[in-house]
Amino acid sequence: MVYRFGRLLSAIVSQNIVILIVIGLIRALFGVYGWFPNDSVELMVGPLLNWLVPAMFGYTGGYLLGGRRGGTVAAIVVFGLALASSVSMIFIAVLIGPVIGYAVNRIEHVMEKRLPSGYELLTANFILAVMACGLAVLNFLYVGQFLSSVMTKFNELILHIAYSGWLPAVAAVIEPAKVMFLNNVMSYGILGPIGISQIRHLSKSIFFLLESNPGPAIGMLLAYIIRMRGRARRNAVSSLAIHALGGIHEVYFPYVLMKPQLLIALILGSMSGIWIFQYWNAGLVSIPSPASLLLVIGLAPPGDVFIVTLGIAVSAAVSLAVSLAVFGSVKELDERKVESREHALIRRLEHVEKWQEISPMLNRSELAEPRDKPAAAAADGSRKITVCFA
Repeated sequence: MVYRFGRLLSAIVSQNIVILIVIGLIRALFGVYGWFPNDSVELMVGPLLNWLVPAMFGYTGGYLLGGRRGGTVAAIVVFGLALASSVSMIFIAVLIGPVIGYAVNRIEHVMEKRLPSGYELLTANFILAVMACGLAVLNFLYVGQFLSSVMTKFNELILHIAYSGWLPAVAAVIEPAKVMFLNNVMSYGILGPIGISQIRHLSKSIFFLLESNPGPAIGMLLAYIIRMRGRARRNAVSSLAIHALGGIHEVYFPYVLMKPQLLIALILGSMSGIWIFQYWNAGLVSIPSPASLLLVIGLAPPGDVFIVTLGIAVSAAVSLAVSLAVFGSVKELDERKVESREHALIRRLEHVEKWQEISPMLNRSELAEPRDKPAAAAADGSRKITVCFA
């Protein structure tokens, strides 16, 4: 249930990522600390964040559960809420949109066989219009002001966490969750909305860097490149390029799943990077999507480019050192061939999306590929898995 809810939140945010990047670019180029400061252009940011983004998030959530009419009703209700609030209602919109969409879906289902023939569309639209009007007015007069005070306290709590010494500890949750293919849920469903709620007043947020930092995986893949030989090394080089430059983080997950001890390297690398970002108050102006090394650095304010680059480099260095130490504890790792159990697992899992699809593979006895059963190994290698990236 929690997984499905997280996927829903990530779908709402990811489908509107263009708007967030546009706002981030306006901030980065024309904001107070931008490359070309322009107060007139920066005036666009307030209405975009306070009104357009909540309305679009509400529409998307309503559309996913209630179709176009569900999206329309949700957008109207959220817009009434946003007008009455002194802070951005983005996080609330992500929650309200699907609820309104589900309600519209249920209403349409109930009315489907109870409306007179020929009047279905007119009656349904009128009922939904009354519903949208009533909820929008209620939000504008009463709910908006109450939620505004709640969100103000919530933002203060988030800021307290961001400036506390405990923030690096979240790496112990983020990195294992990413390897379980929950990276989009973490980025778009949890950390993204929190970061978006900050940029209205801070112009940037460290929460955009917590999941998207490519440094830990870069260090881990470099360790594979150093210790492996032949085709295994070439595979690791390709995965490194896809991860760092393409922003497709899923390609390194199988390397960790085949040797779970590497989670220690990823966690420690991520913690060191977060400490660098936090100590020098660095952040990004928008969610980097995809989380490419170039885009992450490009979305940093001019004054934070060096700090963000330094944090990524430190993360990679720490992860590389710890990964090499993990490899050093495994006998004959550098002599393993591409036909070994580990590399067979990489080939199988490279395009797998969900943990439910991974778990059976880890338990299959044929993954061991014993040397005395070459025919079974060849037959096993002929099977392919084709699952798209999340």
